Amino acid sequence: MAARKAVIAGKGLSCALGANAKASVEQLLAEEPVPASPVLAPQRVSIDWFPEPINMPWYGIATEEPRESPERFFRIFESVVKEAIDDARLNEVETSTMALFIGSSSYDIGIAEHLYQQDLRGAKCEQAFPLPVTGFGHLIGHLRRKLGFRGPDFSYSTACSASANALLGASRMIEAGICQHALVIGFELYNVTSLTGFNGLQLITSDRLRPFDKDRSGLVLGEGCGAIVLSAVDGNTDGAGTGTDGKFVIQGGASNCDTYSVTTANPDGTSIAAVINAALFDAGVNADDITAIKAHGTGSQLNDQGESAGLNRVFLSLPPISALKPYIGHTLGACGINELVLYAGALQRGLLPKTPGFKTVDPALAITPLQTTIPAPVRGHYLFNYFGFGGNNTSLIVSHG
Repeated sequence: MAARKAVIAGKGLSCALGANAKASVEQLLAEEPVPASPVLAPQRVSIDWFPEPINMPWYGIATEEPRESPERFFRIFESVVKEAIDDARLNEVETSTMALFIGSSSYDIGIAEHLYQQDLRGAKCEQAFPLPVTGFGHLIGHLRRKLGFRGPDFSYSTACSASANALLGASRMIEAGICQHALVIGFELYNVTSLTGFNGLQLITSDRLRPFDKDRSGLVLGEGCGAIVLSAVDGNTDGAGTGTDGKFVIQGGASNCDTYSVTTANPDGTSIAAVINAALFDAGVNADDITAIKAHGTGSQLNDQGESAGLNRVFLSLPPISALKPYIGHTLGACGINELVLYAGALQRGLLPKTPGFKTVDPALAITPLQTTIPAPVRGHYLFNYFGFGGNNTSLIVSHG
């Protein structure tokens, strides 16, 4: 194993559960969620300016601003980044020179949609141009201007594995000694393109997201922005006295691309088993060493089928499994960071989170996610799965304690 590893030094999050990481984790673990909690039921979002109006379930962030406003977008984006940096307690020089990694499916398409609609309704309607500002580097440029970042930057757009791949890339650069600190951001905020696109694919056919349930009938989208600051730590990360006690170490990971389908990995689980095994090898651990699993768990038929088949190919006996999308929806390219921040927050409180909404075991999957929140061990190795469109598969191994 590499002598130099990346540890999670700071976290930030805004999602349907709460405006910041602490509030989100508290609601994740609450025995009795507040009445407006998405744990009880997602919101509804309506798009009525199409020939066929759309009304669909959606896990949105509660804000006073209109959800399509650029001001809302940048306020959420900047507040989460600042939360992670403050949590990491980096000084001004460390902050300004750290590397930036961004992973998303839609980037700032929501802002582009808003500007296009403004132009269509204004005097320049004939010159209105779709997606006038969208670009992978646009948001990094905004952070440079607003917050003074001067380090190298990298953008990832690999569907639902985007921010997980961004985290993996950042940890590789830290291990190689290229940078001492890295900021990894995953975000997916309101935009009509994603909502109508998934609706058109007929993947949103249920009001509730039920991963691995026999009666699962599709996913529910959500929005969220998460940020993680990674910092380098030197020495063997397997024992006490190394400066990693109680911390989260990015022990290893892997990604692959399965060309079985445009929209899903091979449902027989071969490609998913391959990426999990590659991640275990990279981390220097065996399947028997895994304490628990954070599943991708989208609640769609083929995705759950492929993930369950892959897990059962790797593990003779499955460790406890949690799926977090029933809490915040599927946040697409942001789920890598969003779900890691939530799960890590639960572990810091000594708990493995349950999976709400599960009712009936599917014999074809042979997976029953946790139905109650249970104590977590003091130390452990955790598997995090993220699988996206185009067969973009990523697995991470994170050690805690």
